[in-house]
Amino acid sequence: MERVDSDGHAVGRGRRPPDMPMDAPKDASGSGDGAATPRTSKMIAIVEDDEMLAKTFQDVLEDEPGWATRVLGDGEEAMSVIPTLRPDMIVLDVNLPGLDGISLYRIFRGHRETESTPILIVTASPEWDIQRHGLERYRLLRKPFDLDDLLSAVAALLDEGNGGSETSADV
Repeated sequence: MERVDSDGHAVGRGRRPPDMPMDAPKDASGSGDGAATPRTSKMIAIVEDDEMLAKTFQDVLEDEPGWATRVLGDGEEAMSVIPTLRPDMIVLDVNLPGLDGISLYRIFRGHRETESTPILIVTASPEWDIQRHGLERYRLLRKPFDLDDLLSAVAALLDEGNGGSETSADV
């Protein structure tokens, strides 16, 4: 399986064509038309400003049956969209332009619609920095990582969101 390096770049993936939009949600059929249909899949919000990495996350996660994604490219957009999107989980980069991932994490934890939504933090920051900010360590995916680790962490947190047991996603 491919890896994500410490700079957040997918190793071994091709570039996304420049005309391919990354912000439209894809449904389980992959149509991406965003039409209002009842949700039968697990919606995963990906908050990542690196378009190539966001597309890699989207491709890998949507290869799993029953998982759909919505990519949000910055903290401001995520703050306005996620509470109404009500995803089953959030993959959140720490280093975002404008409103950073740590601030966004705290906002989501204080919002009625997202306070219990599982959040997977993706970062290259050292562990002491994460602890200093009071973020939950078991919900951390540290760069570099294998994409299999991303899949395992997302599966564990989606299971937790369904009332499953709390599993460490720290990689």
